Amino acid sequence: MLLPVEDSFQETISFKIFLEIENYLKESNWCYYKYNSEILNILGNYKNNLSAHLRNKNVLRLVSDKTKAGSLIKINVFKKNRGARVRLIIYGSNGTDILFDETEDINELGLNKITLVLKNWLNLFSKEIPYDGKIVGILGDQFTIDMGNEIGLIEGSLVKIIRPIVKRKHPLLKRIVDWETKEIGSAKIFLSSDLSSQGKVYDYEPKQKLKIGDWVILDKKKDSSKTKIDDDFSIRVKNKDFNFGRLGQFGILLSFGTGSATSNESSQNLRKIGGALLGIDSNLELWFTRNFWFEINYGKNFGSFEKEEGSFDAVTSNSSFSQLKIKFGYKYLPLGFYYGPQIDGYFGFANYSFSIDHLQTVKLTSISSSGFLMGIKGNMPIIEDLRGFIAFDFLLGSSFTEETTLNGEVKSSSHFHLSIGGDYKFAKNIKLLAAFAMDTSNGTYSDTANSKFKQSALKFGVSFNF
Repeated sequence: MLLPVEDSFQETISFKIFLEIENYLKESNWCYYKYNSEILNILGNYKNNLSAHLRNKNVLRLVSDKTKAGSLIKINVFKKNRGARVRLIIYGSNGTDILFDETEDINELGLNKITLVLKNWLNLFSKEIPYDGKIVGILGDQFTIDMGNEIGLIEGSLVKIIRPIVKRKHPLLKRIVDWETKEIGSAKIFLSSDLSSQGKVYDYEPKQKLKIGDWVILDKKKDSSKTKIDDDFSIRVKNKDFNFGRLGQFGILLSFGTGSATSNESSQNLRKIGGALLGIDSNLELWFTRNFWFEINYGKNFGSFEKEEGSFDAVTSNSSFSQLKIKFGYKYLPLGFYYGPQIDGYFGFANYSFSIDHLQTVKLTSISSSGFLMGIKGNMPIIEDLRGFIAFDFLLGSSFTEETTLNGEVKSSSHFHLSIGGDYKFAKNIKLLAAFAMDTSNGTYSDTANSKFKQSALKFGVSFNF
């Protein structure tokens, strides 16, 4: 990640240098450039004296920890006679280790001259990097690397996995000059895109297991055609199939299901009505980053309920069920955004409304249940282009409000939601969806009296990435 450039020319050239070097890093094939917008948010509290704070090791460590950057690039340009003194420092992922540090005096103050020196140093640094990629996700013997096609990792590539043990620093310059490493195992790449790859270990060194941060080195000496691994994949990922950069997705589904409403004054006096419900659901999901997201769900179902159980005269009631959910979530990605399982934890607000006619004799009327929403969702690949999911959420401190009071004050209430389903990648930005969902709202008035509303449905639809 490129830090803000520091200069002594009233910032007249720092931004131009930043843009030039940023474009160079974006176009290079030896690193994955991470935009520094996250840095600007983190350093907002230090804007009054930013240059001084960027020389503070604790601040650099904070930036590194928050952004998860592999390295931090810092550029200083200070006035020197009629020219400038240029310095490039590259810090490691901990924000403390110095991986590269060079200084040069330039006789002329020209943007092209300064950026040429910096690019030459960055090219030199790229040849000193002791690995081709790092492991960023692990699931059993499978792993995800933070580099892909651009460094030569393609389907079938063989790699070595090593782990840095001891770093050796220059006694005077204090920069890292060498690493002591140990070999963990050998692996084969079976999925590759521009920005990431996935592989599987076929041979471990004794008593070794993978860890996040292990180094991956392309093994050009071995013949991949002669190396087989269990459950080898015959998938070739096109270069731009998985380029992340979309804002979110919008989905719409048709719902076919049933619903019921139950009033229970005692174990011998249960009254229940129910029937079919048809409707439509929609959801809008926005991605702030690969991990953080925001979602709005709204759905409405309509039907007609009739007597199903209990001692009361036959009735017919118009009915409907609607829901509104506003969710904020975090997505845990053990193997990265595109591969392996995804686990979402989320919270927010939800409101559920069960609408029926006012039925005095059945002790039932329209109700709404709302409160603070908490939930978890997991999904994982089943076969190529097909993923399955399961989600569960509930209301914490839920309300249970009758439109017209029939049963008195509610002592306790609850609402639970469960959904199971899957999605199929039909086209590049289109998925086909199918799910079974169930909602239950319950209000308790006394030890023997309660009301319960249930809805369950099969849903089929489509979602669009944008």
